[in-house]
Amino acid sequence: MNIKQETASKLRKQLKIEISSKNLYRIFVKRIKDKKIDKNINSIIKDELKHIGIVKELIGLVEGYKEPLKAKSGEAKKDVEAKDIDFLGFIKEFSSVFITVPIDKISSSIIRIIKKFNMHCLYISFNKIPRYIKKELAYNGVNIKNIQFITCVKIKKNKDIVIDPEALTEISIVLSQCLEKMPHNCFILVDTISAFQTYHSIDTILRFVSSINTKVAEKGSGVIWVSIKSETDKTLNNKIAPLCDKVIYL
Repeated sequence: MNIKQETASKLRKQLKIEISSKNLYRIFVKRIKDKKIDKNINSIIKDELKHIGIVKELIGLVEGYKEPLKAKSGEAKKDVEAKDIDFLGFIKEFSSVFITVPIDKISSSIIRIIKKFNMHCLYISFNKIPRYIKKELAYNGVNIKNIQFITCVKIKKNKDIVIDPEALTEISIVLSQCLEKMPHNCFILVDTISAFQTYHSIDTILRFVSSINTKVAEKGSGVIWVSIKSETDKTLNNKIAPLCDKVIYL
């Protein structure tokens, strides 16, 4: 495990601690009747929500960081992402793709995926703030005008869509509504489905994946599920793979 993977792992553990603390305070506040204490606890809950947002933002920054390649003396730098991802037939022949990617290749792989298609995209991110994603995509020559961003990081709402990560039903409804407004030839990109384990059980996530796969197939569009390739996420990854038309391991 390199420093990037180790840092991201520690941040995800911290995120679970922050979420557990918030849930504990909510349980406690329901059981007390003292208004003064109630007010203080609710203030603490608000702080915890801010902490959760900050930790998610840090996770996004760490996962998005690309370590510069070091070439040997007299040797040109090699493109470690040179291998093309095979999407031949996407949407026309199959509609759902599941991709597992090492954490240090998440950002570069997503950029390659979006650049590969000249079509409208719904980009839903669990732990990255849209302004950082937009900067990175634009820097790499991606036309972000054709991308609708949905984030599960609780930030001040602007033209991007902000959804509570605990509300999978709401996420599903919003995705359906956005799909209806988009051109026929479009796709959803989920970054990353493995991160949803912070709030949801594997069974709940599998039902969500299955539901979205059905919706995009009926719409004539597509969905690409990106997941972190790791021992921690292995169980979930093994169960999502059979639900999708195509599976790609990077």
